[in-house]
Amino acid sequence: MSRPVLSSVFVVGATMLVWALPVTPRAATPLELRVPGYFYTEPASVQVTVSVEPESANRMLRIEMDGDRMFRSTDIALDGADDVKLHTIRFRNLPSGMYTVRARLLATNDREIASAQQELEVAR
Repeated sequence: MSRPVLSSVFVVGATMLVWALPVTPRAATPLELRVPGYFYTEPASVQVTVSVEPESANRMLRIEMDGDRMFRSTDIALDGADDVKLHTIRFRNLPSGMYTVRARLLATNDREIASAQQELEVAR
């Protein structure tokens, strides 16, 4: 066989091998935090969406807005594996400053299962 034919056979064989390999599904992340943007203008209104993979151990979702001049948090009771996946809250009238938005997924006795955070800035 000539070189071009051998090259083609090799490429086709390698492609078939890749297609035959099993695909391992990605493990679900127990908690994902979504804040649309990093920069806001005072007085800011920031919507926070948290995706929680329903699991029997999930009992509480704590979302915090921790800033230079203020701190706010909210606790959302969870119903384990029977709860919804998406939770959305809005922090209103945030003054200027740097903030850390933090989401914590808690089990019984406030044991942390997972957490995520994002920084943002509110300017004058």
